[in-house]
Amino acid sequence: ANALDDYEEGTWTVTAYDAASGGNASPTTTTGYYTKIGNIVRMYFQLTNIDTTGMTAGSYLYITLPFATGSVSSIGEVALNNTSYNGRTNPYAFIPSNYSRFRIQVQAESTTIDIVEVGWVSSGSTDIYVNMTYEV
Repeated sequence: ANALDDYEEGTWTVTAYDAASGGNASPTTTTGYYTKIGNIVRMYFQLTNIDTTGMTAGSYLYITLPFATGSVSSIGEVALNNTSYNGRTNPYAFIPSNYSRFRIQVQAESTTIDIVEVGWVSSGSTDIYVNMTYEV
């Protein structure tokens, strides 16, 4: 009876960081769009020409979410251009449980997963496109 009582559409400022807890932020931001129905969030954004000035090259790249995740980890679609995967393939967004940011992972070998690092981003020219659904 109350399945649609919690419906919300909105935007948030998408920012890239060099740590899961915040760390150094990229000066490049964009507007992300979301729809939240109950405990499910559908979101998308384009973060273009990412500037990595002030970020630590060896750190993992994390990107903000409109809402922190719940107790279930999620994956989503992601596309990157002008980025070196260093021989890796199949990028995807990974949201650990109980996080307010997500990271991008790639497949290194048949069973090895790597996390995209700030140093892999071509500062000023890398774009990230994300479209995902996750549970809060």
